[in-house]
Amino acid sequence: MDIQNNNSQSEYLNDTWPWQSQHDEALLTVLLYFLFGFLAVFSNITLLRILYRLKNVQNDYMSLRALAIGCIIYGAAFIYIAVYRSVILYCKPLSISISVCIIYVPFFIGGDTACACSVLLISVERFLAATTVDLYKKLQSPKWRRIAIITLCIFPMADLVYSCTSTTHTLNEITSPFCFTEDFMPNVYYDFHLTLVLSIGLATCIVFALSFLVMKFRKSTSAGVDTVRHRREAIVTKRLVQLLLVKAVIQIIPSAIYIYARELTLWEIIKTYVWILQGLNQSVFAAAYVCIDSTFRKEMKKIFTCRTHVISMNHDIASSKVNPSAESHKC
Repeated sequence: MDIQNNNSQSEYLNDTWPWQSQHDEALLTVLLYFLFGFLAVFSNITLLRILYRLKNVQNDYMSLRALAIGCIIYGAAFIYIAVYRSVILYCKPLSISISVCIIYVPFFIGGDTACACSVLLISVERFLAATTVDLYKKLQSPKWRRIAIITLCIFPMADLVYSCTSTTHTLNEITSPFCFTEDFMPNVYYDFHLTLVLSIGLATCIVFALSFLVMKFRKSTSAGVDTVRHRREAIVTKRLVQLLLVKAVIQIIPSAIYIYARELTLWEIIKTYVWILQGLNQSVFAAAYVCIDSTFRKEMKKIFTCRTHVISMNHDIASSKVNPSAESHKC
């Protein structure tokens, strides 16, 4: 939106900041964005560290690493905008150009779409692992991995290009210094982005559901299979159901509500609910994946146990209670 410079200047001279009405909303976003950013960065760095420790099977987790990296980028964008709005609250500038506001948008867009595509790729990998092990192993080759990476980049790049083209004609306009995206990003782009993410999410849920059905069908038609395999398939089936529910709650439902509920009287409350879930989306799925997978849980326990041991040992060394060489421990 444009700023009327003459009115704004007169109000500002009377000690009334033109954007004072947005102060409380901006302060809330600062606090929540710091929280969302920290959770996204922390949970996904933890996930990357777990994957690094699983070096012997690391090649099986390419899409999961891509998910973690995309979520870290998204979380960093949250932290950036929280710091930016903190500065605005302190300095209280009169206005700002949209070209300045647009700086952080690609990180949100790219991170959000990349995360959605990564989860879709994870679901495809789980489906192949459940249906045809030979094809799944074949697709672990470097050639197919490169194809998967290129495919993974298509949707985020298309989303980024459209976001740039939809705002090129307004870059020199003036807007609120808080840079709320609804003030300078057109609704038609929002609809496109959310529809894209919703479509990817629906495809992910369908693939997860197909994997679940395949596992259930195989279990009912393979009475002669050994008990160990039955137990393993039951665990995998349980994980698929849990991931499907998590995906539906944190992405599918919020995106669908945001697109189709604008005309409802409770829109403002619904919008807040959707916005909070979208902020938590980038950390919840990583945390859910770690909690669901027993191997990941064990590695996470080792990481934090090791960290606690190192802190305790450093405290003992500082207190001269132990010989550091005698208590050396490799985590």
